Amino acid sequence: MSFQYVWDYPIDPDVWFDLWEDVGFALYSIDVTVREVDYDSDHPGWNIDGEAGFSEDAEARIDIDIQLARENFNRPDVLERLEIELYNVVPHEMHHLTQNDQPFQRISCPLTTSSKNPGPGYFMSSCEVPAFVIGFRGESHKSGRPIEELMDTYLNNQMRAGKISSNDVVKIKNTWLEHSA
Repeated sequence: MSFQYVWDYPIDPDVWFDLWEDVGFALYSIDVTVREVDYDSDHPGWNIDGEAGFSEDAEARIDIDIQLARENFNRPDVLERLEIELYNVVPHEMHHLTQNDQPFQRISCPLTTSSKNPGPGYFMSSCEVPAFVIGFRGESHKSGRPIEELMDTYLNNQMRAGKISSNDVVKIKNTWLEHSA
């Protein structure tokens, strides 16, 4: 599935002039792929990955990849959970579109650094911290659960997957909450 939307928020004037002025509006697409994946029996049976930036055609885009075990394709409880999770993933990726050197760079946007390496550096990099915070705000709004609880669940899953340690969980959550404040 592919959806297209007009970006209705302020964009750095230099970016607007370079990318959007000739068109007269800023457009982005959200491309969603759903695919079947075989998971181990101890896995919940679904996952969502997102990525944002410029497409090969230099257009603004968000790619959402939903992976589901076959038995979860028609389960209402899993579909509801996926919807709630998308309230996290889509705002997270939209925020990336507004960062430095991105299609909708904000006015006076701070320079950010990214860590592509898995581990605590990724979760505490200056481009990921605000994206994670805004994603958890969206999920909290949709689910009614406190942001801190959502952060704990997410970070504990990352710890169980071996991506971070228990000490990292505390440091990352504190960084996110400090940014949120």
